[in-house]
Amino acid sequence: MKTYGAYLHCKPDGTPFYVGKGDVKRMRDLYTGRNKHHKHITKKYGNANILKGFMECSSEEIAFDLEIGLIKCLKRMHVKLANYTDGGDVGAKGYRHTGESKEKNRQAKLGKKFSEETKNKMSLAKLNKPQPNIKGRVWVNN
Repeated sequence: MKTYGAYLHCKPDGTPFYVGKGDVKRMRDLYTGRNKHHKHITKKYGNANILKGFMECSSEEIAFDLEIGLIKCLKRMHVKLANYTDGGDVGAKGYRHTGESKEKNRQAKLGKKFSEETKNKMSLAKLNKPQPNIKGRVWVNN
């Protein structure tokens, strides 16, 4: 059975710089799936000097809630965190792309043509997914 919890990564002086949710193995891994800000701090102080604290929870849901609460509390105390979101999510839910990154992605996709095989795969992938319900928009199938 997997043990869930929330964890802190702290600088050598004890100042927290990251709050996460996961297991002890995830807490100890300072490299896989970390953002640039987190990696810069880890590199600056060295892996061996990063303090790590784990708070075990009885369920994953409680671990998510604890992560959210810790991030909220630390931000109110004006602690600068490497977290990009407010926690409680898988991946980067809540992250907002800048206008510049949106335009860069748009430009990269302009003029791309997909093969019939790729179009069929994308169509099949969307079959069982709920469609967006956006007020004021009419969805038209061509």
